[in-house]
Parts: sequence; structure tokens; C-alpha cells
Amino acid sequence: MYSNESVENISRELVSSMVLARIRTVEDLHEQWLRFTHYHRYIETVLLCPQGPARVLDLGYSEIYSPVLSDLREYTISGIPVMSINFECDRYPFDDESLDGALCCEVIEHYTDDPLFSMIELNRIIRPGGFLVLTTPNVTSWEAIYKALRQDKHPSTFPLYAGGIGAHCIHAREYMVSEVVTLMEAAGFEVEKIYTANYDPQKVYEPIPGFPEENRGETIYCLARKVSKPRKRAVRWIYGNDIPWEG
Repeated sequence: MYSNESVENISRELVSSMVLARIRTVEDLHEQWLRFTHYHRYIETVLLCPQGPARVLDLGYSEIYSPVLSDLREYTISGIPVMSINFECDRYPFDDESLDGALCCEVIEHYTDDPLFSMIELNRIIRPGGFLVLTTPNVTSWEAIYKALRQDKHPSTFPLYAGGIGAHCIHAREYMVSEVVTLMEAAGFEVEKIYTANYDPQKVYEPIPGFPEENRGETIYCLARKVSKPRKRAVRWIYGNDIPWEG
């Protein structure tokens, strides 16, 4: 159930070359460099996604991997313009069970109030058996732990305030693998695959004796399937209480 094998037999080399080509289309050199820092995450996301054809929402629409998914996975991808609605309290502009799947990549760590609302809305618009691909930074990665032990950098992946640039960039909360599973199950999804990986596959940290070694990559990758209506409106380890979903 939990593995990092790709869903379909599309080669990593092909995905890599297509992602690289997309990054090189970014004209602003600083923005292009930022995309390069996520190069391996883009590749892993494409490999995790199920094969289409499929009508899909990309909640944090990416100009890098979304076109690759359209070409390789036969996705018809919709987005929601950034800041056009509040993902944590507004109804998403799609009919019930009108989509085959959704991507929520590097989004939930920015939520400040109600991440389960977003998962429940995705449940509403995804058909039964449809998929949800979610990626988010792993708060228990070796990278985060070693930064905390060294005390040279903040352990959060993105601890910087947006300042005057007019966008919310700081990570409000980062998650453990078990918490992602809890959110998925509460929202009516069943986890099909979940694993972690580093931004740079060559980066290796020495395990700390006496502590588990699994799920220590910097990013959590999750593929889940809609199996039911939402089960809970709140979960204890994230909200403080378990509250059943009453629809």
C-alpha cells in the first residue's frame, strides 16, 4: 500500500526532460532558479499521478508540471485563480462529483485555520473512486531535525514572512506523514500510496541512533482515493477535538 513506485510505466528520464524544458521557459532568471530548486519534486509529482484521461483541479496550479501532466497523463486541468477565493472557507467553483481527481501540492502548509475544510471540498467535487494527489513539507524530515539540532536555520521549510510583496508565503503549519493520513481518512479518502523524498536525491543524512529511519525525506507524497463521504469535521491531533461530519 505504501510505496514510491510510479503509478504508470512512464520513465523518470522522460518526465525529467519535460520538466526541465518547462523550467527553461521561465524568463525571469530568479524565478527560473526557484523552479530549479523544486525540480525533483515536480518529477516525483508527475510520476505519482494516475493515468488519465481525467478532468482534474490543480489547486495550486503549476505552470511547470501541469502541462507535463496534460501531455503524459492526458489530464484536462483547471485551476482556481490565486486569492480569488479563500480555500479554507469558500465553496470551490465546481459541481458535486464533477471531477476525476485533484492535486493539492504545496498548499496545505499555508492554511492558517481549517485544512480539513479544503479536503472536504475536494471530496465534494471529486467523483467516487476519483483521486487526490497531495504533497507537503515533512516536519519530521532529517533535514528539519538536523537544522534544529545545529540551531543554524529555522527547521520549517519556508519560515519567511511575505513582508510587502502582497502574498502569503510563510508556512503556517507543516505535517507529519501520520497527520496527512489522518486528514485523508477524515475527509473520506483512502491512502493508496504515501512516502517521502528529499528535494535533492543526493542529499543523505546520518540516521540518529534510537529513532525511526522511515519517512525522513523533506517532502510527503500522497495518493489517495475517494471512498466515502467525509467522516469527520475535525480531528484531535490537528484541531484539538474529534468532531463527526454531519453533512
